[in-house]
Amino acid sequence: MSGTARFGPGLLFLSAAACASRTPPIVDDKPGDAAREGTRVVAGVVRDERGNPVRVKLAVEGNPPIFRWSSDAAGHFRIPNVPPDVKDLIYQDGDDVGSDPIPTGSEPMSLVIYRHPGIAVTVVDADARRLHKIRVTARLAGSSGPGEDIYDPEEDGEGSVGLPAGRYVFSAPEHPSVVAQTVEIFPFHPIQLTLEQRRGATLVVRILDLGGQRLEEGAFLIKGRSAFPRDDDWEGLSPSKPDTVTDARGAVFGGLDPGVYTVLLPVPDCKNNVPLARPVSVPRGTKTVSIKLRFSYTECP
Repeated sequence: MSGTARFGPGLLFLSAAACASRTPPIVDDKPGDAAREGTRVVAGVVRDERGNPVRVKLAVEGNPPIFRWSSDAAGHFRIPNVPPDVKDLIYQDGDDVGSDPIPTGSEPMSLVIYRHPGIAVTVVDADARRLHKIRVTARLAGSSGPGEDIYDPEEDGEGSVGLPAGRYVFSAPEHPSVVAQTVEIFPFHPIQLTLEQRRGATLVVRILDLGGQRLEEGAFLIKGRSAFPRDDDWEGLSPSKPDTVTDARGAVFGGLDPGVYTVLLPVPDCKNNVPLARPVSVPRGTKTVSIKLRFSYTECP
């Protein structure tokens, strides 16, 4: 299956069908309009992620696109006389516009419009309480890449996407206490997945500067004792982000194993060029450890 292109809340997948027998007969949107010499026919079927046929407008040229064709009630489309230098098929589904490369072969295309979340992931703590704004990724099982964002708290919207068929590892890379899951993804089968944080100790951190300004929103937690890492190498220490940050409690790190950790605040100190780094011991069990830190630093000009 080819790569994806996101345009607004919708998501588009285009692929050449591996076997033409699996694609229903193609209905010509303009019967009798055969392909001229030197051109080609782009044809296929449009479905949503549940397998239902979808009517969309289609274009292969224009800026803005000229939507001269559409899929029929069964989702089939046929666009004749497409010049060989046209590389992308463009669709419009309501307010959503998307595009993807046209395969070089003559096989029918399968276009999937994700009108509903293809993959919806919820992250909860050990007591099944929802943890919000947790970045979740899906990595193809056996690969070493960083994976594809399923939910990115820095972007608007729910962040749910569809994925090509395969076996994927879903995880929250900035929250190692959240247990990863391996899931098989099938075409036209949306899933809802819950990632759970393991039960463990909780660390609550409040950080203030000398003027009383709260700083813990930018805090990280590192497993082990860190010797005041410089601000150009702290990201290599696999820092964990807080599960939640509130004015009432501060930064909360849950599901911790017992041991020594380092609270890190990478606020640049223009005098010493080092972040705040303070070790803290976390006990065995499910106790809550609360600490309050003061951080005096020279602001950069």
